[in-house]
Amino acid sequence: MIAFGHPDNVLSLCANLSQQVDLTLVFVLAGKEQYQEGILQVQLQDQDYGLQEDPAYFQRTYPDSIVEFVGDNYRFLTLRLPSKKVRSLRNLRLFWSAISKLKQEAFDVVHYNGFSPYISLFYTRFKARAAQFWTLHDYINHSGEENERALLINRTIAKMKELTVIQHYEYLRQQVIQTFHLAPAKVRTLLSGPLNVFHTFHPRYDLCPEEDFILFFGRIKKYKGVDLLLEAHQRMNGSKPKLVVAGKGDWWFDPTPYEEDPDILFHRTYIENESLIGLIQRAQFIVVPYRDATHSAVIATAYAFDKPVVASDVDGLKEVVIDQQSGRLVQPSSVDSLKDVMEELTQKPELLAHYRRQIHREKAEGKIAWTTIIDNYVALYAEKLLHRP
Repeated sequence: MIAFGHPDNVLSLCANLSQQVDLTLVFVLAGKEQYQEGILQVQLQDQDYGLQEDPAYFQRTYPDSIVEFVGDNYRFLTLRLPSKKVRSLRNLRLFWSAISKLKQEAFDVVHYNGFSPYISLFYTRFKARAAQFWTLHDYINHSGEENERALLINRTIAKMKELTVIQHYEYLRQQVIQTFHLAPAKVRTLLSGPLNVFHTFHPRYDLCPEEDFILFFGRIKKYKGVDLLLEAHQRMNGSKPKLVVAGKGDWWFDPTPYEEDPDILFHRTYIENESLIGLIQRAQFIVVPYRDATHSAVIATAYAFDKPVVASDVDGLKEVVIDQQSGRLVQPSSVDSLKDVMEELTQKPELLAHYRRQIHREKAEGKIAWTTIIDNYVALYAEKLLHRP
């Protein structure tokens, strides 16, 4: 697997996938001083560029918790780049050198995870010898983050003849087929399981209020609907829990009325993994009030701790948030709908307990169980290999 970001998803997937296949992960680290995304923070000063194959490099470069989580389950290689620039001759040379080394190995499957225009280089070199797959996390940009160039790159890569595109929801599969005009057999749906990489960290409760609270966490962007959540919380009647909003981002509305509200706590900074886990564990439930969504790592993270989710009924979220089972679905962009559901759940703790049990059961034997998901991955790999020319 060649991963261009998304470490939370990639590391959780690889930990489970490696139980059934002989796996090599090539993780691309770009930056001069520090790489930071999701759970992963890596200091890059004085680190060599290029493909790093020595296990000692992985052990001294990555956090101890990540090294422990990976263990000896699979081979972890790093492709170290000076930047994320697309138009960079230095990046091009480093990618080409890495591909030349990797091509010497007898991989049956090459699976790309995340966005990179350099996937085309890998595809061309491996086309004759390996079945190829691409997990595309954002087939289009979220509202407010439009990027025509990225859309063009996605379209170009998706149309590569021997490449199978993977989406996390069936809704997204249908959207990719329609948007890029692809044959239905070319795009497959494989769900993401709970992000159990978070279990490698020990929780810290330094950001938790003493009272009951509702939690929103993650990047603060317009499409995530934090403004809707804040207004809904202020409209709640009677005794209500506090609301914690944890994550970095810029406001697109006037936050003053909410910043002055003693029942709303903001942690507008990067949240350390240990503190985030503490927040998730102590929260009554997680709120995902998105205006649109291509995939939600927040939901997969919440499920890792059996935490119920209140989510907008947008795009494919209903495929992983089952109303009245693992949480609740609310009308998109509706403050009243969100307010009513939050009021109901805070007044009926037995419902939250029921949802937690359902999530735990679904993780063990349902459609989000990693055993089920990995069986589907392996079956798809085998099918592609069987029908290769």
